[in-house]
Amino acid sequence: MLSWSIFITFSQVIPGLAEVARRVIAIDLPGSGFSPPAAEPPGIETCVHIHAAVCDLLGGPWALVGNSLGGALAAELAIRRPELVSAL
Repeated sequence: MLSWSIFITFSQVIPGLAEVARRVIAIDLPGSGFSPPAAEPPGIETCVHIHAAVCDLLGGPWALVGNSLGGALAAELAIRRPELVSAL
């Protein structure tokens, strides 16, 4: 799962990941990428909650990929909900 990173950032690597992964999911945070503009940028709590909900919905665990904020949020989810994360 490409987590906490906008689709545009990873759009060039998704095809390669899809060749070796069972499935690849890219999640845009509110107000970034292809998601509608947000009134205010979401905080860390909101971002972790959103992505935990997606992981819960889709099942898991997931290998999470992220850079910058995405990497920090992936690590935070691994701390808070380790059952959802197989690798960082």
